[in-house]
Amino acid sequence: MHLQKLITHLQKLDKAHLKRFTEYVHSPYFKVPAAAVALFNYLETLYPRFDEKKFTPAQIAQKVKNLPSENKQAKAGSELIKALERFLATERWLANDRAVLIETMWQEIELHWDILAADNLDKLYEKLELDKDRNIDYFYDRHIAATIEKSGFNAKKVRNHNNDISPAIKTLDEYYAIKKLRYHCELLSRSTFFGTTYTKENIEELLTILKPYNNLAYPYPFIFMNIYHIFSAATHQAGQDSYLKLKKYITDIEKGEISQSAKECIDYLISYNLNWF
Repeated sequence: MHLQKLITHLQKLDKAHLKRFTEYVHSPYFKVPAAAVALFNYLETLYPRFDEKKFTPAQIAQKVKNLPSENKQAKAGSELIKALERFLATERWLANDRAVLIETMWQEIELHWDILAADNLDKLYEKLELDKDRNIDYFYDRHIAATIEKSGFNAKKVRNHNNDISPAIKTLDEYYAIKKLRYHCELLSRSTFFGTTYTKENIEELLTILKPYNNLAYPYPFIFMNIYHIFSAATHQAGQDSYLKLKKYITDIEKGEISQSAKECIDYLISYNLNWF
């Protein structure tokens, strides 16, 4: 089928995404090639069914004057796919307000706009405080905040013993610890059910680093530290303490407020019970 990959991608967009993509394609800022814009303008009229009879090379050539040949249409289609991929990446980025703040700060630091960068750093810390889940992204952004604070504009202003970059190192250790612990939980689960290889490596060091976060103020580390404990327990009884903590955590969640990490926790608890019963 002509332009099959492009049509498949466009069919998967819901109406809201299509509307925003239309705005993206027509914006001069994103510099989508004119031939790709012309092709999109025609294909948009076929959404969502995209009747095959209406986007044959001959039909497109008739409807879109500057795309008379199949080769030109294919090239325009490739450019449109590139535009769609960039649009989706932009959408994902804009949905993460902390990521936007971080990238803004890096640009401000590069331009020596220190006052604006300092204001945005305060905003980033405020947003981090509001994070209820405290997941891997939280720990990563926390590390970036510490890095910016200790190596950017503040480093120039504070030229004494308080200019200590150890918080950046500490938050980096914590970020890698929670990320690796998440992988360890999955490795251990697959080892339990599928017999895949599992080696502990430096798990004790990871658990030590994360020990201050094994509480309900930090749901994500709390969940996965206890998940690790129940799957690594030699007996069902040995894992009961962690199991009951997680069970109470899930039970206490208010209706309609369940997070992605809580959903993962439920999946692991079900797997845990299936393993023993």
